[in-house]
Formats: sequence, C-alpha cells, structure tokens
Amino acid sequence: MPYYLSHKNAPNKHPETLGPSAPPRTDTFSWPAMGIKMSGCLRSGAWALERGADNKQTIRHAKRCEAPPGDGRRKIGSGAFSKVYLAYATHERMQHNPKLASDLRGKHHAVVAIKIISTAEAPVEFSQKFLPREISSLNATYKHLNVVQLYETYQNSQRSYLVLELAACGNLLEHINAVSDHRCRPGLGEEAARRLFWQLVSAVAHCHSSGIVHRDLKCENILLDDQGLLKLTDFGFANRLGLKNSLLSTFCGSVAYTAPEILMSKKYNGEQADLWSL
Repeated sequence: MPYYLSHKNAPNKHPETLGPSAPPRTDTFSWPAMGIKMSGCLRSGAWALERGADNKQTIRHAKRCEAPPGDGRRKIGSGAFSKVYLAYATHERMQHNPKLASDLRGKHHAVVAIKIISTAEAPVEFSQKFLPREISSLNATYKHLNVVQLYETYQNSQRSYLVLELAACGNLLEHINAVSDHRCRPGLGEEAARRLFWQLVSAVAHCHSSGIVHRDLKCENILLDDQGLLKLTDFGFANRLGLKNSLLSTFCGSVAYTAPEILMSKKYNGEQADLWSL
C-alpha cells in the first residue's frame, strides 16, 4: 500500500474506497509500501465528518493549509527542512501497526500527519544529530495524552518520513490570539489558562521522567486537537538527560522563552531551563 499525496482537484473520497489495487491516478504522487494515503485540504475553522462506504468517520476539514502554485498537495505545516501533510491511515496499515491502531481507535477516525524531512537539503548536523534525537525523544515519550505521538518512521536517501498524531486545531499562540480577538481583550480566561497549563506541565513532567529535556518550549510548539487537548510537539532540540546534576552547553531554543543562563552562554540544567520556559 502506498502513500498518496492528493491534489487539490482530486475528489474527496474516503481513503479505503480507493482500495489496495486502485490504479495510479495522474493527480497523485506515491511512495511504495507505506500504507497511508494523503488527503484533501484543511480549511480554516471548519469541521465536518465524512462517512465512507464502511460508515467510519474521518476528519474532513480542520484548519487552513497551504497549496503552493503548481503544487496541490495538502500541506498543513512547514519548517526549515520539512513539510507536514494530512493523511489517512489505511485499514491494512493499522493491522500491521498496533501502536497506530490503538491510538486511532480511541479517536474514532483514521487521520494522521506526515512530516516529510528533506535530509538531502538539510545540513549534515541536522540529519545526523538533531533528526535522530527528535525521533529518539518521540519514541521515549510515547505514550502520553499531551505529547504528540510518533507512530512509525521511514527513510530513503533523499527524505525521512515521520507518521505523527494529528493535532488539527492549530498551535497555542494562534488559539490565544483567536480567543483574545473574541473576548476583545488579551489572553485566555483564567479557567481555560489553568486547564491548558496543567496539561503542559503534565507533558513536560512526563518528558523529564522519561529522561528527555525539550529545550524549545514555546506556544508555537504546543498544538491543540479537536477535543481541546494540548499536544507538545517539535522535539528537534530535545536531548537525553545525562548523569544527575550534569549540565548542557548547546545554545538552542527561542530567545523570548530561553532561560537567562543560556542567553549568557553558561552551562545549564536542561530540566530547569524547560521550567523557565513554562
């Protein structure tokens, strides 16, 4: 079963109606043996449920996505060397991946996100150091309700593919700005802020107990799903904790959230640096 990157003019069909033996379409680009099909465009603020032939519900629209000129593939996010696309997991793929099947069974849909990293274009340090750390950190922090789940990975000489849990309601900064506009005053209400902060603390505590420091905690790296659950993501700067009381020296993170000792180019305790960012 291949991945299918669906173009903007392709019909919106439930993924399983295409079938494992469906002939290649001219509006798709595929990679063999990966078992997930790319889906249609997400639209701003709109949610709908689509019932397929087997009566399963899938998320049809979630948030704004970009379709660059000449490229109708459904992009829902991007980074320096990566792009993230919406996808459906096929029934066959879920049969071969208990982790994927277990998580999606609880969500009552078969939608995931595919992060495609161009390792051929990225610096060697990124491909050989930071990307392996991201994958290792996501594996180490499975399974927690408030940490984005990594289901599986693939790679070839040009790209790496991460099959991730979909958190379709945007990041925390976008949520705060939208609520602020709606309330006509800045920030979230106290109860909403308390609920989200509790989830974030729980996610960070889980990472630390799993031996992982995030090192880039910020609103843009915190996503929300369709149930309003917070999902900590983007472990590109994450690292494993060393010996007790050992210090780190790599300058990383985002300046507005970074602990003073890192800004002063001093060695720092990774867990304490994460707490400062909170």
